[in-house]
Amino acid sequence: AIPPPGKLLDHLGDFLQFSERDTMRAIALYALAAEHYPNSHIPFQSLGEAYRRLGDAPKAIAYLEKSYALNPDNEAVAEALRALRNGDG
Repeated sequence: AIPPPGKLLDHLGDFLQFSERDTMRAIALYALAAEHYPNSHIPFQSLGEAYRRLGDAPKAIAYLEKSYALNPDNEAVAEALRALRNGDG
């Protein structure tokens, strides 16, 4: 089977999360993208940001750390990690 395009999954997840206010369905799409594209930082960043919005700091940190390990130049992820670790999540 051909995996769905990663960018499409991310955009659909963003639509669900921000336009439809359905973060749990967005997380399902981000997780699918992470499963199919484990070397891409994008789905892990999206998962981290979604869990951050839900107030689940441990999951947010875990996914953002994975994203940062794959792309250590991402200052937005570094800042989100700093905030979460300081309790400002």
